[in-house]
Amino acid sequence: MKFCLRITLESEEDVVREIEINSGILLSDLHYFIIEVFGLDNKELASFYTVDNELELIEEIPLFSFEEHTPSMENIKLNSLLIEKMDKLLYVFDYMKMWRFLVELVAIEKDFIEKKCTFQIGEIPNEAPEIIFSKEKENDFNLFGNEIDESEIDESQINDGAPED
Repeated sequence: MKFCLRITLESEEDVVREIEINSGILLSDLHYFIIEVFGLDNKELASFYTVDNELELIEEIPLFSFEEHTPSMENIKLNSLLIEKMDKLLYVFDYMKMWRFLVELVAIEKDFIEKKCTFQIGEIPNEAPEIIFSKEKENDFNLFGNEIDESEIDESQINDGAPED
């Protein structure tokens, strides 16, 4: 079987590669092909992460396992993780620079001939994009999910944190 994957760098500019690859390859083979199509240094470590629908990390799959009987890219096949169209993985390359890529299964086809890059947008920047985690506005946070009407707040009942006598 052939998997058509879209690999997108997390960055402000669009940097995307679409590849065709054998669905039965090891994750380590996909890792080396990603390095090739993006022109990255093959001397750095990396990990794939399984994710849920909201892209929350579930499990790390490192390039090498340092413990016996633990998962690594060298012993997990791609088709054991990506099963249906639009399944996703997160790929982190170079732990010091933290290049982050989203890997999406966009199509499954019957005949596989050879691995290749079929589509390319943008060039990879010289430096890994900064990953910015922004928290929601503090006023938007509400434990019960209801909108807060600030006119109903009795400020005389708000404790400033000082111990009460």
